[in-house]
Amino acid sequence: MNVGLNSNGLKLLTSVVEENTHLYNFSLRKNEIMDESDTLSLVEAVGNHQGIHICSLDECSIGEQLPTSPEIVHTLFRLEAVGLGGNEIGSKGAQIISDCLAANPSINYLDLDDNLFNDDDALLFATSLNSNTNLVDLSLRGNNFTSIGINTLYRSIFNDESLSKVSDSNHTCELKLFDDGQPIPEEIDGEVLLMNDKHFEPDELPDSARELFMMDADTDKGKAVTSLQVQGRKKIKMLHALVGGGRGGTNKGAVNMKYLNDMPIELLPEVLMSFQDALKYAGTEEINVDMVFQLVRSRPEWAWISSVSNRGSKECLPLEG
Repeated sequence: MNVGLNSNGLKLLTSVVEENTHLYNFSLRKNEIMDESDTLSLVEAVGNHQGIHICSLDECSIGEQLPTSPEIVHTLFRLEAVGLGGNEIGSKGAQIISDCLAANPSINYLDLDDNLFNDDDALLFATSLNSNTNLVDLSLRGNNFTSIGINTLYRSIFNDESLSKVSDSNHTCELKLFDDGQPIPEEIDGEVLLMNDKHFEPDELPDSARELFMMDADTDKGKAVTSLQVQGRKKIKMLHALVGGGRGGTNKGAVNMKYLNDMPIELLPEVLMSFQDALKYAGTEEINVDMVFQLVRSRPEWAWISSVSNRGSKECLPLEG
């Protein structure tokens, strides 16, 4: 809250934080912090506190301090959730934040709404998501992105150039780019934006994957749950791309053959098995026969296809004509 703390008040607050071992959530929103040393002292007290998991420093005018004191970012990102919205953070701050995110710190939730980021900064954030597996929520609403920056960020979670690139996209972080009620550009698939927030339960898994999950859970339940969500989101996004989803997809439900035209025939059984798994995650257990035939219709050299039954067994079906 805004209580208009001056430098002396901030020093006193820092001492209180250090001495109070029962704090869990620290918020100092809308309090301008002009002195960089005050910011550093407060951030160190919060970031090193044994009980604090959540910190909000929204609208505290600390954007210009980040380039000269990058430890502000590194210390805060030890926490579970951090709010840095409305701090007039620009490109120099974006570089520091993205570099830190690329190193995969422990932070799970990050609010960077209403700052001064541009399309070049969007590329920095998108690149950092290639290696970050801990961040589950990144909010970048209200920044200075054009359609170019928005598309760059979108492709970090759904690069539909190929099925391999869809698979390699980030499936951990829910990316928030639009305010509630704000129209989503036509080239952005709103369904994809929701997929990285979709949660799966073990009983939604195919049998083989459920067995692996139970084995992993015996070793490390937290890691097993994370893997469950990532694998589920990956599969439904690959299915979404394959059956007419994706940016500009106008023929939903039809197989998008651009992903299969150059695929070696020996990979077809694996694709069909993945297709079945993806349908299971999407809540449909039976393979649509029409879709299976679409998979091979444009490849006349595929005289035989490998079909996967609901029990996972393979059988060969001849194609006539």
